[in-house]
Amino acid sequence: MCALLVSCDRKEEIVYYEVPKEELKLDTTLASHGHSDEGGEHHHEAQSSLSWDVPEAWREGKSSSMRLGSYTSSDPSEVDIAVTKFPGDVGGLFSNVNRWRGQIGLGQLASASDLKDYVVPLKTDHLEFDLVSLENFGEERLKTYVGVLNRGGETWFFKITGDHKKVSAQRENFIDFLLTVREEEATD
Repeated sequence: MCALLVSCDRKEEIVYYEVPKEELKLDTTLASHGHSDEGGEHHHEAQSSLSWDVPEAWREGKSSSMRLGSYTSSDPSEVDIAVTKFPGDVGGLFSNVNRWRGQIGLGQLASASDLKDYVVPLKTDHLEFDLVSLENFGEERLKTYVGVLNRGGETWFFKITGDHKKVSAQRENFIDFLLTVREEEATD
């Protein structure tokens, strides 16, 4: 009873803090659009300090404010290749694989342990990607490859999607493309 009386007389002070809202800005501006360097290869450099070489078999594709790079193979109806970047982990690999599965008409994976059937590591000289391979053998027969790169608190997606035969035909170009992705040295 004594403890009850003592605790009833206690006055708690309410403390509150104001924290300014942090603005997230997605950098989608290209520092340079495709240009030829001395070797004749197409080269792209995004402001975010990654650059890559575009295979000669690809050309500029449909652009959008979300894409840092947009390409297609010789026939625009064949495949769509996109390079995007987002802050954070964008829900994580499991959620993204399920999203991409939905985009090509596949059902959701039951658990993250199922990822082993669709994701393999791809290491370049300086970067490590998760390479995702998804294919729907249904009526539309769609295929998607995605190179996922987590770097500096950002997630990069290098994605090719379209008709399964046409995407499969671009697999080597896509892997070669990922192998060219590199960090740019800061210039003064």
